[in-house]
Amino acid sequence: MNHDFDKTKHRKNYQKAYQENYRKEYLAKRKRLSVTLDLKEFDKLQKIAAKENTTEGRILAKLGFCYLEQKYHVPWQLENQLSEFIQNCRAIGNNINQLAHHANSVGRYDHEILLKHVMELETQVRSFLTRPLG
Repeated sequence: MNHDFDKTKHRKNYQKAYQENYRKEYLAKRKRLSVTLDLKEFDKLQKIAAKENTTEGRILAKLGFCYLEQKYHVPWQLENQLSEFIQNCRAIGNNINQLAHHANSVGRYDHEILLKHVMELETQVRSFLTRPLG
């Protein structure tokens, strides 16, 4: 019985040392920042965080780094729509490229077909930019 007690005690000591070491390493790699917001700012941040399915701190950090790196934050609701939009633009671009290749090989091209594809691309862009999120 005494042997089992020693194993349990050794395991608890090992776990405690492991957790202390993990916490020390964790804190050495991270810094905590405290921010004070007025209620309107906090409510706005809270709504954005809820839409993004994350915490206020994480969305604030994400948006802050997007600003610092001069990048656009794409809300998750738009990611699928943006992906679909990019696929449509690529398909239209591919059609235009095929028309140009054909025109170069034949020595002539149909202005109407080319114009139709360019207008289709413009329609896709306008549709994407004006439709509601989600």
